[in-house]
Amino acid sequence: MAEPTAPSPTPPSSRFTYRHLTQLSKSSVDCPLRVVAHVDLDAFYAQCEMKRLGVPREEPLAVQQWANLIAVNYPAREKGVTRHITAVEAKKLCPEIRLVHVAVWTPGSTEWRYNDSSLPSMSLSKSSLDPYRAESKKILTVFRSTCPDAILEKAGIDENFLDLSKPIYEQLVAENEELREQIVGGKGSELLPLPGKRRLDWYGSHLVATEGEDAETGVEEVEEVLDWDDVVLAIGAGMVKRLRDAVWEELGYTCSGGIASNKMLAKLGSAFKKPSQQSVVRARAVQPFLNRHKYTKIRNLGGKLGTQIVDHVGSQLLPDLLPLTLPDLTSFLPDDTATWVYNTIRGHDRTPVTPRTATKSMLSAKSFRPPSLPSTPQHAFQWLHVFIADIWARIEDEEAFTQVVRRPRVMTLAFLGRGAQRSRQMPIVGGEGRDALRRTAETLLRAVLEEGGGRMGLWPCMRMTLDVSGFEDRETGSGNIGDFFTRKAASLPPPPLLPASTSASASILPTPSSSEEVETDLHPSKRQRITSPPAADSSTPVIPPSTSTSPSPAQPAPPQSPLTNSNPSTTTPPPSLLLCNLCNLPIPPHELPEHQDWHVAKDLEKAWWEEERRQTPQPAQPGQAAAGKKGKKKVAGGREKREKGQTVLRF
Repeated sequence: MAEPTAPSPTPPSSRFTYRHLTQLSKSSVDCPLRVVAHVDLDAFYAQCEMKRLGVPREEPLAVQQWANLIAVNYPAREKGVTRHITAVEAKKLCPEIRLVHVAVWTPGSTEWRYNDSSLPSMSLSKSSLDPYRAESKKILTVFRSTCPDAILEKAGIDENFLDLSKPIYEQLVAENEELREQIVGGKGSELLPLPGKRRLDWYGSHLVATEGEDAETGVEEVEEVLDWDDVVLAIGAGMVKRLRDAVWEELGYTCSGGIASNKMLAKLGSAFKKPSQQSVVRARAVQPFLNRHKYTKIRNLGGKLGTQIVDHVGSQLLPDLLPLTLPDLTSFLPDDTATWVYNTIRGHDRTPVTPRTATKSMLSAKSFRPPSLPSTPQHAFQWLHVFIADIWARIEDEEAFTQVVRRPRVMTLAFLGRGAQRSRQMPIVGGEGRDALRRTAETLLRAVLEEGGGRMGLWPCMRMTLDVSGFEDRETGSGNIGDFFTRKAASLPPPPLLPASTSASASILPTPSSSEEVETDLHPSKRQRITSPPAADSSTPVIPPSTSTSPSPAQPAPPQSPLTNSNPSTTTPPPSLLLCNLCNLPIPPHELPEHQDWHVAKDLEKAWWEEERRQTPQPAQPGQAAAGKKGKKKVAGGREKREKGQTVLRF
């Protein structure tokens, strides 16, 4: 009798299932096979200036903004030069270092420019980072063309996250027949077959050391029994290598990369070996890799939260925080924060890579220093126009880069004077172009100055910021309701205007001059509603300006305006103003067409609403019962009894 044959041993299985493969194809944050890369440009500002000036890569160079350094290339770092030290200190450490100042805006200019021959004045110039933003957009273009299926998140002007899960899934299935044959029939919970013993190409990446390994082992290729998490990381390393090579070949910039299973580990990995290198954080190396860091250096664990934890634990070292259990953390942190910290220090991060390449807001600001503090509205308006030029140039650059027209909806102006601070916000009106931004900004500045009540409360100006936000996509040829009313009004005859009378009150603000027109699409009564200043009439005193203006030696004398009139008691408007017979307000001649359009548009709007009211059926009176309604409870007077929480709308 033949002996029974022993069953063949079951081949070893992977730790991962077919469901995990499906999650990988969808870039799920819950997928254990997920691959995220962080690509960081090496000393980006310094590289941009080296490329612009043709500086050899071995020459020490630093970028300065006023007196301090904001970027230092690696040859200068080898000499001990670091960021945030002064240019004088850098010269002492490295006499041969080349210092380059960032581009600047100057009052009255319509574009930024470099001043390589001399150091620009901090009081009379505003720094510009637009050259670096332009190069950053070129790099994003290379990223998109090299990894078109990856999810790309712009984390900063010089760093980006990429979720490579989807393209890795496609390559993984295409290159592994054992997965391709069973991918359709495999059950979700069924374990995948092991990839087997193979030689992985890590494309020159540094493999972060596991316990007991030397930090430099496994730099090129490793032959061992692997699982699919190692395979997908190796594929990701190849993609990042090709991406970094493309940036170098097309633009001449070096960058470093980190490849891991989440954003936190990828960001730490990109800083592991720099410059122009990349590192891979495998699953078995996560905790040893984290233990060599201070937890305050981990993404989102610095700041106030990190300080709070340090005060409680007494150490910044991550191994000193690991013994704390979740109940220990909840004893001094909120429950959700404690849970997040507990998972983060163990390498767990479910933050998605979000495609945030589009700008949400833009800000232009300037802090002023003595002796060149703006002390008159004319100086403030000059800087305001610089802010508009700065913001509009960035809007146009983004439009050219994305091929999508996007315009802001809201503008905010903040004005910090000596002992007083004012800010105003309003929608951007009158179109979507540069002139609309300028008119809105000028309206806001007038509102701030009117609220200040004169010179003494606000001047001199210490800081001014202009912010535009609420960006929306615009289709070519589309318009809003305001544009419709403007076109309708243009086809109708304007209402007659009368010459301004001598009894009309004058604003405390300068009227537009021939050299610098100031326009607004808002009716003056609307401006009153925004600024809420008292109307300047015979019963409301107007704060008189100073009878003389003494500009500082560093500033040119401002042009004469009604605000600096030598006779502050007069309230008669300039004879060039006309008095509107409909609203009885003085209007500059150059604003007449828009002012007339405003009246006609309001009449059209009023007529439209009246027609809507006539066509809308009137609701039943409170004492009438609705026809066909049954079962309603009545109270005295024939009214329906209201349920709890109901209210009656009275028309």
